[in-house]
Amino acid sequence: MATPATVPGVYAQGLLEVAQQRGVQPAVVDSCRALAEALTPAALASLDDPRVGKARAKEALGAVLAGQPREIIDLLRLLVDRNRLAEAPAILREAVRRAENAAGLVRVRVVSARPLQGDLEARLTAAVGGKAEISVVVNPALIGGATVRVGDRLVDASVKRQLREMHNRMINAPISDALWAKE
Repeated sequence: MATPATVPGVYAQGLLEVAQQRGVQPAVVDSCRALAEALTPAALASLDDPRVGKARAKEALGAVLAGQPREIIDLLRLLVDRNRLAEAPAILREAVRRAENAAGLVRVRVVSARPLQGDLEARLTAAVGGKAEISVVVNPALIGGATVRVGDRLVDASVKRQLREMHNRMINAPISDALWAKE
């Protein structure tokens, strides 16, 4: 079953198809990765201002992005024409995500109470299969254990979560009247 189309998904797919046809997909994906973080909402809002006008906004984009792949500049100009420039970062992130999925790259984010010991990272890579890019963050607030995010799936095996669940079960446990002494 196909996933429903989203605005970022439609534009990202179009960008990737054009880049692949022209043989520049790796450069376009690298540029998407960099620009998704660089395009701030404030900068996009200033270009989207009606007082600036679409022609001047497209000129400014061309000047600022000189040296970037033509496909990226054309996409951003199209977004100006269609009043969707604010969605540019989401579109660029979606293009990166789709390209990585097509290449079999899996991003894994591990948040652990302590640094990973021994060959745990290598075993995690083998368990995920394919190409895996693992980022490990140490967060002592977890007390123990770890959380692992692969795509949109999260496995929370932290002691902090277990303690929170235990607390909620104790607070919400039914109390029988038989526990109290009757006089």
